[in-house]
Amino acid sequence: FFLWMFLASEGLEQLADAYRITGGQGGQDTDTRALAYQFAAQWRHGMTGGWPLYMPGFFATAIATWFWSAGKTIRRLIAEAIVIMILASLTARLLAPAGTSHIVEAFLRQTGFQREGSLLGSTIAGFSAGLYTLITWSTFIIAGQRALARRSFKPFWLPAILCIVLAMVRTMTVDDFTSYWADRVVEGDGVAIFSLLLVPSLAAVFIWAVRLK
Repeated sequence: FFLWMFLASEGLEQLADAYRITGGQGGQDTDTRALAYQFAAQWRHGMTGGWPLYMPGFFATAIATWFWSAGKTIRRLIAEAIVIMILASLTARLLAPAGTSHIVEAFLRQTGFQREGSLLGSTIAGFSAGLYTLITWSTFIIAGQRALARRSFKPFWLPAILCIVLAMVRTMTVDDFTSYWADRVVEGDGVAIFSLLLVPSLAAVFIWAVRLK
């Protein structure tokens, strides 16, 4: 699901880069491309397109990773993670075209633009960025679980390094969606508020699960 959102949304970005999205004047300018990229970023973070929850891929991955990784050795985690990532990648690539069609249509309805030519798929670079982001987030969740169990911050050294690299290769990340999220909360948006409240609630469930062991 996490990778699917990345691959599907990149299809919109590819259309914009190929100048296949035209506005009312019959051409494309920098603003059109910027709007397409902004919509794609917000869509894959659940912040546009009718999602009932912000960051749905991150929440789903956090829950699955937390309970999947519990009590497993590092060697077993790595072995199972490789298999899971391969299956997730194949599934996401298979289903990405349907997601791309959905997000492109949603963008065209919202903006009034038009699409020229056929849809375009994701790229190796886009897939790599999505996979790296998934690995970074999953590693952070596993580190959080180990940190709680050991009462130590030492397990966070690896996700810290991964996050630094992620911030260098993906400039449009945390600052953009957190500021938008905060603005929507202030405006009283129900989805934004519910998503924000879900963060401490889910953290409490995770802590409770660790303390039960």
